[in-house]
Amino acid sequence: LRCWKETMSALIMQRLAQQRAAAARAREKKQKMKSEEIKLKAEVKKVKKMAGKGGGWESVPLLLLFGTQKGTAKEICSILEEEVKDNGHSDVRCMSMKDYMHQFHHLPNEKVVIIVISTTGQGDPPNNAEDFWRNIRLKKETDWLKDTHYAVLGLGDTNYADFCAMGKFFDTSFRRLGAMRFYDTGLADDATGLDEVVEPWREGILPVLKSLCESISNNLGGKKAVLPKAIAPPSLSLTVPKDSKILILIAESDNMASEQATPLAEEMKKRGYRSVQILGMRDFAKQDKTLSSLPVNNLLVAIISTISRGEIPLRESKLQRILRKKARTSEDWLSEKNTKLKIIVLGLGNSEEDDFCGGVKEMTGTLESLGATSHPLYLTCIDKDDAKEKGEKWRTKVLAAISDAPKSATKPKQKVGIKRKSCKLEVEIKSSKTSSHLTYTEGLAARLQSHTVERERKGLSPDAPFRATVTGAEMLTTGKSSSRHVMHLELSLPIGESRAQDSAPVYLPGDSVGVYCPNDVKEVGKLLGLLKLNPDDTITSLKRKDANSSGDRALSHVFLPCTVRDLFLYCLDITSPPPKSVLRALAAHTKDESEKKALTAYCTPTKESKKLYNNQILGCRPPLTEILEKFPSIEISLAYLIQLLPPLSPRYYSVSSAPNVHPSDLHVAFSLVRYETKTLDGKKVERKGLCTNWLLEETSARGLIKNNYLKSQKLESVCKGDSLILPVFIRRGGDFSYPSDIHKPVVMVGPGTGVSPFRGFLHYRRFQSSALTSGGVSVGPWRGIDMHILEDLEEDEDEDLERAAYSHQVTPIRKDNHEEHDVGDAVLFYGCQNRNVDFLYADDLKSFEKDGTLSGLYVAFSREQEEKVYVQHLMEKEKIKLYDMVVKKDGFFFVCGDGVKMAVDVRNAFENILCSEGGLTSKEAKFYVNKMMKEKRYVQDVWS
Repeated sequence: LRCWKETMSALIMQRLAQQRAAAARAREKKQKMKSEEIKLKAEVKKVKKMAGKGGGWESVPLLLLFGTQKGTAKEICSILEEEVKDNGHSDVRCMSMKDYMHQFHHLPNEKVVIIVISTTGQGDPPNNAEDFWRNIRLKKETDWLKDTHYAVLGLGDTNYADFCAMGKFFDTSFRRLGAMRFYDTGLADDATGLDEVVEPWREGILPVLKSLCESISNNLGGKKAVLPKAIAPPSLSLTVPKDSKILILIAESDNMASEQATPLAEEMKKRGYRSVQILGMRDFAKQDKTLSSLPVNNLLVAIISTISRGEIPLRESKLQRILRKKARTSEDWLSEKNTKLKIIVLGLGNSEEDDFCGGVKEMTGTLESLGATSHPLYLTCIDKDDAKEKGEKWRTKVLAAISDAPKSATKPKQKVGIKRKSCKLEVEIKSSKTSSHLTYTEGLAARLQSHTVERERKGLSPDAPFRATVTGAEMLTTGKSSSRHVMHLELSLPIGESRAQDSAPVYLPGDSVGVYCPNDVKEVGKLLGLLKLNPDDTITSLKRKDANSSGDRALSHVFLPCTVRDLFLYCLDITSPPPKSVLRALAAHTKDESEKKALTAYCTPTKESKKLYNNQILGCRPPLTEILEKFPSIEISLAYLIQLLPPLSPRYYSVSSAPNVHPSDLHVAFSLVRYETKTLDGKKVERKGLCTNWLLEETSARGLIKNNYLKSQKLESVCKGDSLILPVFIRRGGDFSYPSDIHKPVVMVGPGTGVSPFRGFLHYRRFQSSALTSGGVSVGPWRGIDMHILEDLEEDEDEDLERAAYSHQVTPIRKDNHEEHDVGDAVLFYGCQNRNVDFLYADDLKSFEKDGTLSGLYVAFSREQEEKVYVQHLMEKEKIKLYDMVVKKDGFFFVCGDGVKMAVDVRNAFENILCSEGGLTSKEAKFYVNKMMKEKRYVQDVWS
């Protein structure tokens, strides 16, 4: 209880500091807004003056904003920027949301904004979009963006929950604030290939953008003009002769596919297409089991209304199974038949599902792999709630696209993308033969020290980490397995009552910790040698040539002054697989024509290029040095390389401790990433994860790690006993946190390192149970008090922060009406290969079971018997208990670990339990789990 009181005291002091800082920031913001008002009016007058002189579409400034974690969104924005400039528009600003924050108050004066945003984690914003996202979320005025036109392209992955959550958020938020959407929101799926949505979206937006800007220009000049409404991408021509055979296949369980197919077929017949047939997918597969009649058709239109989890209705899925079999046995089957089958597919589903129209996407991809001709309209997925309106628009686009003669004017130009782009940065370098280089802690501190972050966000933002000291480490695996190595790390946190100090925020079980690490010193040295750069030269100035694109700092992740060595060591990512934008730029700076052709082969918009990029770049993951060695004629300037490379990002690890048990310490566990692959020359090579192996080497050199059976390189500058200080920050776990009510049952499934956050859950549960027994109060650093302070404060921030800041009360929540035996059961399903090899936290888990913190510990040792056993098999054995805990007693179900296979298998196993024990149908079971997800009772923290 003493530990809990100390933790609670620190938490309350943090909240009070947050409130005071919020009030002060509100006053500062009001003063800043007044000082900017004159400047904003002058800018608006300037735009109107240009428009009045007939400035045309190029007189309207364009703002391209991106939020990215891996650089993909930045790449798309850069390509779009170049295409806009190639079409005669020069007033274009392309920047990250983070770099735009210093002029966030200008946003209502932006006439046209295009957002490209990725989604990370469980529907979270990328690091460089977090502040922008938070400020947009706090805005309340419904007319704040009334003069702004916008378009959004979201990037996501249907293997994760909350697909494209950030794209959907910015679309709805801009509309809520009064902005007008001028182009359909695109949601690209990395699971099926981003290019399937990105390419047609990008090609279609340019003519609409030009039309919009011309209309805005005419309006500002006092001319009569009608602004375009939300416009879909213009349809591209699809040649279908009048004598063609057109087959429309439907799959449904609710008549929604028929409602789209019937009017489409009728309109096609009116236009002279006589051979149009509508068939159910089940009937077609039943009539023609070999699908021999499929290649006879010229155009296949498939309209599929999915059921739960994006699946094709079971009775209609036979065609899908036949296509899968053909894809396995006869690649390019349709091409072999000399057919020119074109496909257009419409999927109807629930956009809130984890796998929105997943079955439709899979079948479409199978048809394409068999040789069917794809088209920008070949796959469209819409929500069933919008089926009437958007379905009609889709039919209009399809009918506009097909014609009996080719339309040469509408053919898109295939851009190879190897034109050399101008460098936007100017770098001033001071030559030096010798220079003092920064240590790891000094280098990252210099990079992060100039970032401005609200005081209450200290330690919760990637730009404002606190310093934690490594106090211990231990290998949790025994070394008997050559492929699996897991390390436990303990950090000592700086605890202080004032947020002005370098103190850590109170972390919560379920949170993650972000760790900054440098690049490998040898890799940096090798890179500098290939680039023929002097590591001791000092960069004294870094400016943007285009004044419209610059803020106070040219690049927020580059500190000045810094040596060239420190630049590549602490600021730039040189080890991640290069995105296509980087490869295009390198190709443009390649002198040898054969090398240029080879590099360009990774970037062209073809199936072969996509396959090559996936296999050799994403599959083999070559660092930048390997690219430069493979293509030695690349000659690129330092300024261009700084502009090109993404910032070095922090790595995230799940917290495995609880603050009420370890108030001044934080524990994490992670796998050491090591795997064998091939170089671009086909030679075998071992790749190592950057941060995990750096932590191993640093702790080993200082003598901080126990049971280290792996060889580590000696670090000359480090001695045993030296301290290791890491810049770290806390990332909140959101819904993945222990339930507020200790009386509810909890099921946890976490094989491998997925058990890490559950160790923290169980430490917290043990403490809660003890406190409940002794005092009758359900306590905890976040569950025992009213924690709506932050939420309410953020909601009120821009209206009257000062009043809101002092209006909250901290009220204990007592549970006196519960008896000791009311504490809910908690069970853990854990999996590993062998109890003597990789049974992580074995002693802790056994002690939790022994003292009753865990009412059940079920461990699947997959390699200890001839037939492999996994967690889902143990769930089946305990199905009666699981059904009672989760369904009858409204319990919680947590899953952590691999999201590609394990999480899918676990969900299927749980749905089977609902069917066998609850008498539900398969469809009802899926619906029940989706309902649990919405209620935050089925929560996943998974990764691919």
